[in-house]
Amino acid sequence: MDNGNRLIGIDGKKPMILVVDDTPSNLVVISTIVEDEGGEVRVARNGPTALRLAQLSPRPDLILLDIMMPDMDGHMVLAELRKNPLTRDIPVIFVTAMNDPEEEERGISEGAADFVTKPVKPAVLIARVRAQIELSRAQQLLSSQKSWLEKEVARQVGENTRLENRLQLTLEGTGFGIWECACSPGAIAGARACARSSAMPRSRPPSTTTWPWSPRKTARSSKDNCWPQAVTAPRARWPSSACAIRMAAGTGWKPAAAASNTTPTASPA
Repeated sequence: MDNGNRLIGIDGKKPMILVVDDTPSNLVVISTIVEDEGGEVRVARNGPTALRLAQLSPRPDLILLDIMMPDMDGHMVLAELRKNPLTRDIPVIFVTAMNDPEEEERGISEGAADFVTKPVKPAVLIARVRAQIELSRAQQLLSSQKSWLEKEVARQVGENTRLENRLQLTLEGTGFGIWECACSPGAIAGARACARSSAMPRSRPPSTTTWPWSPRKTARSSKDNCWPQAVTAPRARWPSSACAIRMAAGTGWKPAAAASNTTPTASPA
């Protein structure tokens, strides 16, 4: 037999196939076909034995299950397999002498992966077995990749959070700050110009701070007049929180707490 066409299990090794049939001759025929293709076989002649063998390690990659068996038929065995978390994901192929479309439809609805009719044709049986094993291997690979991706996303989010925290601490330690307000574009431009003005040294603000724009250029409506036309006051405070500026100021000093009105207040040095 060509090794390139031999069966390969989900873990890349020989697949473990559980064959369940109450007729010894059927067990011999099916087991021989699977073993000739490179698979390993466990056999069971009734439902209870099949359920016990299905839970042994290593668990089967596939179960070939006869339907017509005494006491516990194939449908009952399949139902018990699907209830058990250890065996619910094992694909099951019904192997039966009944060539009834209604029986096949019932088996598929109960969770069977495929149907093979007796007498078994080796090529058909191996093709069905190989298809189910490859499908299970692809599903397991996809599940592993999904798990890895979720862990990687969580790791990246945590790393980004740590970097943001370190950046914030660095900005606070160097006198830089980030403030948020809701001002007009002209006011934002004026605030940036003020931050860059040499009139505000890094060490300590001067006793008198003059805003670097003229009354004519800064005149605004009462609704938007959050900046003064001209300010000359000791330690003038920043505008109120009604104006919202997002800026980084490297002037070495931070704004005082904003008042509730729309005009800046002054506090003694």
